[in-house]
Amino acid sequence: MIKRKNMRITIDDPETFGKIIGDCIYRVSSFIKFDDDERDEFINTFHFVLEHWLAKDEAGIDFGEITFIISIQEHALTVKIIDQGPPVNELDLGKHEGHYKNYLDNCRKAMSHARSHLNKVVMKNLGRKGRELILLKFVTYKDKTCNSFEKNDQKEIIHKYKGPIEIREMKTEEAGDLSRLVWEVYGRSYLYEMIYYPEKVVDLMKHKLLTPLVAVTDKGEILGVLSLTRDSSTPAICEIGQGMLAPSIRQRGIFSKLVKMTTNQAGKEGLSAVYAEAVAVHPHSQESCMREGLHETSLLLGYLSAEVDFGKLEDEDARGKRNAVLACFYMIKPPVSETIYVPGEHVQMVKKIYSQFGLAPNISTESCDFGEEEVASLELHTDKSEIKLARILIRNYSKRIDEQIFADLKQLQAEGFEVIWLDLPLNLPGTSTLTHKFEKIGFFFAGVLPHGGSPDGDILRFQYLNFDNVNLDLKIYSEFGKELSEYVLGEYGKYGK
Repeated sequence: MIKRKNMRITIDDPETFGKIIGDCIYRVSSFIKFDDDERDEFINTFHFVLEHWLAKDEAGIDFGEITFIISIQEHALTVKIIDQGPPVNELDLGKHEGHYKNYLDNCRKAMSHARSHLNKVVMKNLGRKGRELILLKFVTYKDKTCNSFEKNDQKEIIHKYKGPIEIREMKTEEAGDLSRLVWEVYGRSYLYEMIYYPEKVVDLMKHKLLTPLVAVTDKGEILGVLSLTRDSSTPAICEIGQGMLAPSIRQRGIFSKLVKMTTNQAGKEGLSAVYAEAVAVHPHSQESCMREGLHETSLLLGYLSAEVDFGKLEDEDARGKRNAVLACFYMIKPPVSETIYVPGEHVQMVKKIYSQFGLAPNISTESCDFGEEEVASLELHTDKSEIKLARILIRNYSKRIDEQIFADLKQLQAEGFEVIWLDLPLNLPGTSTLTHKFEKIGFFFAGVLPHGGSPDGDILRFQYLNFDNVNLDLKIYSEFGKELSEYVLGEYGKYGK
């Protein structure tokens, strides 16, 4: 198997050295199984992108030193271009009429052409470090039975561990073992970057923000993990996350045992609910959640960064796209509010979500009036990691809250946040009154977040996607999960696009 290998080249004149870079890419591509057509398509696309992305025009743009990072791994060729050109906002491409019109037009042409020929094209602003363009192409498997690059086309041999497994709380001195497990399973693509830093894991454990439960061999080797992760913005609930198993212990029911132990631990700590984010790229983690009594309450489209690599568990069509998760809850305590306020068009779906837990809350669709003097109260939480997620939590409504939400939305778009959640307290009449205004500006139904608005109770979550590169080919395990997913995708079609 080919591990990731990188070549880094820095130049200052793309017109002079561009062909040399192309020749390097051509030679490097011979290490993976591109056929001649695929190799030529990548090289031709690269030269078109280079000509337009770094085009010099009458604006006199200086791109400074330009770095090319050429990477190969078993299934893909990636080229990163990092330069010092002016910042680019993809929302503005092709729409600008000012001094940088030609520059932005050329950037748009480069992006459009690349996306029509490659599997993944990502543009990033790097602040003081400049800007980055990522070009990626996967190998097209001609023989669908072959999915690796071992010599003689043999499949990778996985040595199964058949000995005893102990499930227990991880010790701080084992944090390095945990980081290496993540590397073994996901390489460097795992969503939560902090888990690659043993010292950060230890710090979170000491502050009671992270409790990893691990599957350990009789020799003390960590081969599986599932963690309780706490967020100060939702103190009544806790995520069951960062779950993974080494290939050597899969299909032994160990993940289900980890789920069971984490839900028991949460109950001992007095939490109101726990939840897991089960990926929709494949149904396996969803199946484990259902088996242990968790139920789907929301579908979060595009939540997972396109950088996350699920390897052989991911269909080729899903590669290079942001992927969805199903939020699955295990209710420890009943909802806080006796009456919840739900927009009329979403009542039936909300009822079905609660019925999974044997609950039938009193639902009101009544509207209410707001005085001119009433002031909205909002909380904003952001995650600027690869998730690029923002969460707007409404604490109190006002007559013109939609104007405030719209202004916040535009600011978050400009800052590059790709997924924006709008959380509406179900204990406030404004939720059943004003939701239609939020849908008009592009938010759409995601589902319910039990106990997510602590201390105010449950949350009705809406979502906004600030991108188009989202995987909608979902792999759903349960019948209700399929029903919820179809409902959310329908709402996305009506309001999100």
